[in-house]
Amino acid sequence: MVARVAKQDTALLRSVQTEGTRLEQAKTDLTARQKDLQTKKTALAASQTELEQTVTTLQADQKDLTTRRQVLTDQQTEANRLLKQLTDKTKAYTEYRDVTQNDLDEIDRQIAEAAKKYTTTTTTTTTTKKHTTTKHGESAGTTASTTKKHTTAESKRLRLTYPVPSQTRITTAFHGYAGHSGCDFACASGSRVVAAESGTVIVSADLTNSDGSYRSYGRYIVIAHDKTDSVGNSVYTLYAHNSRRVVSAGTHVHRGQLIAYSGSTGNSTGPHCHFEVRTPTASYNDCVNPEIYLP
Repeated sequence: MVARVAKQDTALLRSVQTEGTRLEQAKTDLTARQKDLQTKKTALAASQTELEQTVTTLQADQKDLTTRRQVLTDQQTEANRLLKQLTDKTKAYTEYRDVTQNDLDEIDRQIAEAAKKYTTTTTTTTTTKKHTTTKHGESAGTTASTTKKHTTAESKRLRLTYPVPSQTRITTAFHGYAGHSGCDFACASGSRVVAAESGTVIVSADLTNSDGSYRSYGRYIVIAHDKTDSVGNSVYTLYAHNSRRVVSAGTHVHRGQLIAYSGSTGNSTGPHCHFEVRTPTASYNDCVNPEIYLP
């Protein structure tokens, strides 16, 4: 019986040892899992902290962006206010910028044909008559004399005057914006527009659309001058956007003679005179800065 009990005790001891080993392994595995979970928890905590910092940064950036957007909006509003104020003060009217190349080519052809059609002539001799009357109303006789003008190089030299006598300040300069081929003189509608120098009117016409509205230069005039620039080149001047034209093609005009009244016909934002100088031909490609020739 003792032997049987001893055998049972040995078996029980082995079973206990085996269970102890299993429990020890389970404890080791649990410890490892706890350590792994702690590592992951630490990593998650770090990620959460980083995400919170990122959110804070993004919120600050968004606030800064909102502030900047408001500043830009305020600046734009102020710029628009100042621009309107400047426009109202100066009445710096000019042209719309939508003149097409086809328009320019068509106008060039019209002006070129007109330049060929009309020629400028000058008188080199004059005849004067002198008539005197006596105290009693009797004729004392008439004498006639013929004199020749002694034309000097200076008298043949071009000397332009301002096209709008009431406005000598240029409100939009030559090339003041892309494609601006002349100088603008903002003025009240109906202001006098005069010939900048003597010459022959080669174009006095209206540019209109199919519906009758004005386009491009609107009611415009071109003069071929009978004087040349300093190097002997021919000079043409153009006056655009008039409300009325008072001279016809073929008319010879003198420096300062009324040729039109200012307006806002064609591609125009308000009443003004658009003034061009073209040399040595009447082509749009030969537009030069009018300020070179003005006083």
